[in-house]
Amino acid sequence: MPFQKGHTLGKLKPGQWSKKYPCCQKCGTTEIPHVANGLCKKCYYDGFIRPRQKEYNRRKKKYQHERYINNRHKHWAKSTLYKHKLRKFAINITIDELEILAKHTKICPLCGKILNWHNNSLKDDSPTLDRKNNEKILTKDNIWILCYKCNTIKNSLTLLELKKWCELIAPKIEQYL
Repeated sequence: MPFQKGHTLGKLKPGQWSKKYPCCQKCGTTEIPHVANGLCKKCYYDGFIRPRQKEYNRRKKKYQHERYINNRHKHWAKSTLYKHKLRKFAINITIDELEILAKHTKICPLCGKILNWHNNSLKDDSPTLDRKNNEKILTKDNIWILCYKCNTIKNSLTLLELKKWCELIAPKIEQYL
């Protein structure tokens, strides 16, 4: 195998660690092969490569976070529609249409709670997609965005069924208050 230009391997005398240096300038070893600048492979990696990788990873993470924050409604719309596709719902709405609806929905229409679009996990004020009529199809007219708590309480009920259920249990709750 031909050597690369500037490569010192093969030109070293027996027992010589590198062409210019008797040992690693940082740790003093001769056991680990020389790479460049008078450093062994480990010291070169620790001093030059690893800090650059850490800085690159830090910048990448910051960029991805900023991109997520700037596009959180689109991210929510994509993941929501993907989850509904997995559950075999018929979807008749685009990601862009759902994103527009998400951007215009600031509060939960049922309880009036401000929706928190910054959550990465489900909390009571997290936005969730709900079908007004519980058909298996998602259309622009059949969906709305509720807070997680209201959507959990509503579950598979229609609004009329939810109202009747609340009226039914309200007197029973009174006796426990």
